[in-house]
Amino acid sequence: MTCITKLQGENGDFGEHSNCFKGVWNLENKRVVEIIQAGMAWANWTSEQKEAMLIALEAVKKQIPQKVIKTEKSSQACPVCHHNVSWNYCPNCAQKISY
Repeated sequence: MTCITKLQGENGDFGEHSNCFKGVWNLENKRVVEIIQAGMAWANWTSEQKEAMLIALEAVKKQIPQKVIKTEKSSQACPVCHHNVSWNYCPNCAQKISY
């Protein structure tokens, strides 16, 4: 279970931790992804640093809202893991959801 999943409540918010995330990042998440990917292409990082950047990249990508999809089992499913969703975040993989 990721740190984000541990902090995230059942209703898709971060409860008492919500203020920890407000105003912390000034860059748009898509731009952060671009910067990390560019850095991975040219930076001379150790394998540990590369692993840390991959973890950070995965976490940032989860914060970019993805539209729900329709599956055989659900009319509103997460586009990443296909789990049924009804909140702003997938309860299974923590992907941010848009409707």
